[in-house]
Order: sequence, then C-alpha cells, then structure tokens
Amino acid sequence: MFNPSSPVTGQAVTGLTSPTFTLAADTPVSLYERQWYVSALGGTQTGVAAHSADRPFTLRTKRPSVIKTLVAKAMQVSGLTQYISIPVNSYDILVNTKGQVDSSGLTYGPIRMRLTIDCAAGIPSTANGIAQVRAAASLLLGSATNQVDGLVNNVVAGTN
Repeated sequence: MFNPSSPVTGQAVTGLTSPTFTLAADTPVSLYERQWYVSALGGTQTGVAAHSADRPFTLRTKRPSVIKTLVAKAMQVSGLTQYISIPVNSYDILVNTKGQVDSSGLTYGPIRMRLTIDCAAGIPSTANGIAQVRAAASLLLGSATNQVDGLVNNVVAGTN
C-alpha cells in the first residue's frame, strides 16, 4: 500500500533546497483512491505555496476498481500456448496543483504530473514476476529521482 510518511523529503531542484512537504490526509475522489494535501513546506522553496482552497496541492494514488486476473484463455498455435488479450491493471500516482499565478498576476493552471504503472494480470502472482515489478519500479523511481532537475528542465525548455 502506498502510504508516504510525512514530511516527504523532496529532491533538490533549482530553486528548491532541502525541500520537505508535510502531508495531511484528504478526502479522496473515490473509494479506490487515497489522497493527501501539502499542509506545510520546509526548506527553501522559492515561489512555492502550500495547499489552499484556491490553489490545491495534492498527492493522490489510485488503483483499479476491479483487479483483473489472468484468465486461462489460451490457444495452441504450432504447439505453443499463446494467451489472448491479457488484461492489464493500472495504478496511478498523481500530483495535482491548480490556480497557478503568472508573473503578471493572472491565474491559470493546472499542473498535473502522473506516474502510471501498467502491470499485466498474473505477473504479480509469481516470484519471478514480483522480482521484475520491484526491479522496474526501482529503476523508474531511481532514475526519476536522480534526474529530477533534468525532467523539470525538459518541461520548462520543451527539450529532451
């Protein structure tokens, strides 16, 4: 279960030195989600605002409403078993901010950053599959953590 401990220590990014985000439980949108809002900021976070009614700053996780399972729909082709239409379960982590203010004081927005993990049904039920899920998550989140400033620069500059 995704359950971040508060405060969350963020990664250093240009303008944010030793950032921390204090989270408080929030009302989720559905039964299949968990949500927190950023109630306070720590460290140096130039230009960043914590959650407010006119500028939400939330972290949300979502799981499928119905977990799909691997159904034994297989056919024999040249002596090989092939599965037909393997179902996929999608899990999301979403950071959502709204009501951003530009340099002229005009309000616009939102900013949404989403991480989606698609996992074919049946994979988490085997020891090898569990190891592969852990390795993929480790690589994904480790590379994102190591390159957080580069990811932000890609968004700001529109380059790779």
